[in-house]
Amino acid sequence: MCPLGLYGNIITQACGANPVVTSLTPLDGTVFSYGTYIDLEATFKVLNNEERSTYWYGWIISKLGSKMNLASDAAKTYANTDVTRVKLDMNIINPNNYYNITFYVQGNDTFYNGMLGYIFNVIYIGIPPKEGLCLADPMSRGVAGVTTFTMSTGQWIDPDGIQEYRFLYSLDGADTYLPIESESLSKSTVKFIFPPIYQPQVTITLQCNVKNLKGLSASRYVTFPLLMKSTVSAGAVLDNIAKVPITTEEISLQTVHQAIQIATNVGSLKPKDESYFAPKIQASECTQAMCSFNGECIFDSFRNQYFCKCAENWIGRNCSF
Repeated sequence: MCPLGLYGNIITQACGANPVVTSLTPLDGTVFSYGTYIDLEATFKVLNNEERSTYWYGWIISKLGSKMNLASDAAKTYANTDVTRVKLDMNIINPNNYYNITFYVQGNDTFYNGMLGYIFNVIYIGIPPKEGLCLADPMSRGVAGVTTFTMSTGQWIDPDGIQEYRFLYSLDGADTYLPIESESLSKSTVKFIFPPIYQPQVTITLQCNVKNLKGLSASRYVTFPLLMKSTVSAGAVLDNIAKVPITTEEISLQTVHQAIQIATNVGSLKPKDESYFAPKIQASECTQAMCSFNGECIFDSFRNQYFCKCAENWIGRNCSF
């Protein structure tokens, strides 16, 4: 009889250290969306130079609380790879359940008595929230900087329950989304006044994002027009930006986006045209057009570079902020 943690070698009548499973993925507590491609992978060591023909290794896959091993059907091997790496067949898995994933190394009873090493992790496989609606009120004639919009989301179907609601919006065709600050992530409704815009009308894309208690998320979208306030003042907006403390990520992103909107639509800054940011130019190119808001273009002939001498209250390489 060998001490705890050791096994008996029937041939040599000696005790040896059990194999060690050194890693197992997915990690314990990982949450997957049903239908996601899931790889199972493990590494192990045998500690006594046991011959490969005297032990085997494999997987045990079972629904938490069940003793039925699904590995023979659920663990699919890859071509030309070892069984230490397999893919999980979702056709065998029932969603919205926890699964115990075990990898083991076990000795052949002909040679060893009690040789066993294993490790297990528990994962969750669920279905993200579905069906929900994303709503905005009003859906027309809203004015940036004036109208208080009510954004809401609901009618989600989710067996685990929704725990977080987030709202984001885009002014550029859904290339960039900005978060809308909310008093509580547990509220499915938020009120918001969109910051000033500098075009007669833009299309808002509103994203309503929810996350359930298991951490799975889903989004729905709605679009609606937003009108420019007839008396909007870029200068006044910039003055206000300078006074507002940056206390949250939402305020920081809104501030940066406002500056870019002003520079793009009121000044001459073209963010997507890199020539406006590359200082190396020819002397003939250093004109007032390079600098916004009456800035003066100064040419450095030694470096063939330019910089803008900005008018009062304006900063930036092109005096656009």
